[in-house]
Amino acid sequence: MMKKLFLIAIGIAFVLSSCVRHVAVVPGSYISADFDEVSTTFSVIDTALYSSSNGLNALTLTAATGTADSCHALQIRIFSSAAITSGSTYTYPAESNPGESTPSLTYKPTLNGIYSYNWFTDLSGTPPLIITITTITATHVTGTFSGAVVSQQTGTVKVITNGKFDLDLQQ
Repeated sequence: MMKKLFLIAIGIAFVLSSCVRHVAVVPGSYISADFDEVSTTFSVIDTALYSSSNGLNALTLTAATGTADSCHALQIRIFSSAAITSGSTYTYPAESNPGESTPSLTYKPTLNGIYSYNWFTDLSGTPPLIITITTITATHVTGTFSGAVVSQQTGTVKVITNGKFDLDLQQ
């Protein structure tokens, strides 16, 4: 129950930071994935931030396919009591995550210029959410991800495969 409330809180924060914010295309930075076998690239970067405070480490990566009316956005987050390091894998449901950690995905599509309901990490764990940090430095992060998101409105599930990210971290 706590994890579900936590993921809902993350989603609400994501809604408040939707595609209408000031965003920038950072050359070479992107998030990409196949949603039910349809390739999508998110190259308008909103947030690429690693922070550590009071024993909580957080990696937040948010990008969009465009701005305003044509925007689809995706957010990848990892919260962990252990440092987020190169070569680490984070799963939901948790198998052997480093420290106490919670990874999540939130997808926000736009349909005909109107934001639809958010899609959150599928808590059933079928397929499981897997986020692997290939490399992370003070200025850059790369990795892969796969899993599923479920519509908060309809309960429809989208399977995400071949997810990749390569982003410069904000200072």
